Amino acid sequence: MLDFSQVVRYWNLFLMGAGFTVLMSVIAIVASFAIALVGVALRVSPSRVFSLPASGYVHLLRNTPLLVLMYILFFGVGSLGLNLDGFQAGILALTLNSTAYTIEIYRGGVAAVGRGQIDAANSLGFNALQRWRYVVLPQAMRTVFHPLGNQVVQVVQGSAVAVAIAAPELTSQTYSVGGITYSYFESFLIAGILYFILVQIISLGWHLIGTRALPTYTR
Repeated sequence: MLDFSQVVRYWNLFLMGAGFTVLMSVIAIVASFAIALVGVALRVSPSRVFSLPASGYVHLLRNTPLLVLMYILFFGVGSLGLNLDGFQAGILALTLNSTAYTIEIYRGGVAAVGRGQIDAANSLGFNALQRWRYVVLPQAMRTVFHPLGNQVVQVVQGSAVAVAIAAPELTSQTYSVGGITYSYFESFLIAGILYFILVQIISLGWHLIGTRALPTYTR
């Protein structure tokens, strides 16, 4: 029989953990989406001086498990004199990991822009920055909007890995409640419901943004 009587007494810990999960995710998402705009410009650059480092970053980070990256930042960087707590290391790891995936999402959108659009921009005398701002990005964003929503969800779910470095997010707080009440199953059942609610809110919000900001957006 399930008994939530002890677990629900610690609802404040669940809410605090959910709050830290949202905060970590928002910071990592905003930072990675912004950094990836620069990263994709380097990634698709015709100059190998720019494209090779960007490509190397993408392949390195996409093939490094998120947990290992968090351990490196939490334990390894500390040995170099830069001490990061679990919250800071978790945000940094999520940002670095998400940036690599977001660069590839952006690259797919850029590749979908027809060559004729680029030629038309060149014929109008657009320089590289104008071509990127007024022609490539607006069209690419319509293509990548839905995959970016999936990436947002991945970041939120990936934040749970930060429990391994003692970040005060939802999974970590759930362990705490389970340790206090010895009701681990009930505790993680509540955590699972909270994660589900967060993801559903994010998915709905992302869809509403798409329908209003992008007229041609379809689910």
